[in-house]
Amino acid sequence: MIGYSELESKARLIYDKVEHTEVCSIGFWFLNGSVDENNEQKGYAHFIEHILFKGTKNKTTSEIARSFDRIGSNFNAFTEKETTCFYCTFPSKHIEYAITLLSEIIFFPLFEKLEIKKEKNVIISEIQEYEELPDENSYDLFLEKMWHPYSLGYKITGEIKDIKNIKKDSLFDFYSERYAPEKLIVAVAGNVDINKITDLLNKTLPIKKKQTSSPLVRIKPESKYSFEYYYNPIKQIHINTGIAFPTPAEMKSYYVFLFFSTLTGESMSSRLFQKIREENGLCYSIYSYRSIYTCVSMWNIYANTMPDIYNDFIAKLNIELANFLYNKFNDSEIEDARTHLEGGLILSQEDMELRMKRLARHYIFNGKSYNFEESIEMLYSVSLNDIYDFISKNIANKKFNTLIYGNTKKINCEEYDIIIKG
Repeated sequence: MIGYSELESKARLIYDKVEHTEVCSIGFWFLNGSVDENNEQKGYAHFIEHILFKGTKNKTTSEIARSFDRIGSNFNAFTEKETTCFYCTFPSKHIEYAITLLSEIIFFPLFEKLEIKKEKNVIISEIQEYEELPDENSYDLFLEKMWHPYSLGYKITGEIKDIKNIKKDSLFDFYSERYAPEKLIVAVAGNVDINKITDLLNKTLPIKKKQTSSPLVRIKPESKYSFEYYYNPIKQIHINTGIAFPTPAEMKSYYVFLFFSTLTGESMSSRLFQKIREENGLCYSIYSYRSIYTCVSMWNIYANTMPDIYNDFIAKLNIELANFLYNKFNDSEIEDARTHLEGGLILSQEDMELRMKRLARHYIFNGKSYNFEESIEMLYSVSLNDIYDFISKNIANKKFNTLIYGNTKKINCEEYDIIIKG
């Protein structure tokens, strides 16, 4: 049973009561991420995700860790382009303990200068680790080239120079403005008493006498076409390519997008994986993925290959993209994708953390969370005509932004337009 309510603090509660489990997952989702930073605030949202673990008036860093371990919970956090989430999955009987602990950590942090100084080193180390991973680094460069100068192209972590320049006062000001209850969605999935959770949240979340933060205004970014070669003396060539289009307006369109990407590159039986890797052996990894934001969405492809077969890979990629139109998906492919997605929905029903995240993401995207039956109904309503309408409207005959990363001196750096042509 899915339900909604507004709490006394102006935070919104979304819940999915599941009676057949003894597990509960709760997420505190703030509608703020790296796209909401200006040029002087790069990396702030991600830094705050870290620093909230570093002590409250009543608990030290190690005491926070022990408090979560004590109840056998999985506690974690993540920062995305448009959201920051702190979540905990635990035995349902510890609901009061978990909510009280989460609320204290998130709303009553210390922001001590010594902890900020130490955490700078941790995050700089994290950035350096990602810079040494070609798939991660090439993706960050791809987004930067595609979206510059818009904040959608910023690294979520910020750059090393940004982290070194962080000051306590400006960081705390950012936190105070953005991490307020009125910008919070609390998502809960599990076997819990909803009245008890509501009372607990009303008791533990701070109530501001007046709204402390102004509404976020997100400017619609405009991507510019680019085809870039980025030299790095490694053995593999990493390819990131993709295209942007307006975000789907309703949930049915979201499922059409999901269906399209599953058919083309999000499963082992997908066209790109089967035709380019399995039948032709032109790469090790190839897959497509979706990114959906407030103002814009992206459909992207990632692959890696060897320099001596790079040209063959690109040529075959363009052939297979064209075949989306000239060699249309058949009934078997459509039904395989449908049952694949249905199976994923069934499996996710047994995982309270996945249910909680799905609950929140649906609500953030569409202002409503959909139950299993509604989701299956939408999945089965997607037709082949819907998929081709999506391709025609959003993707066909538009050049893909592309970044080629690796030892480009070993390849013929002729620029290939990547495009679904038809």
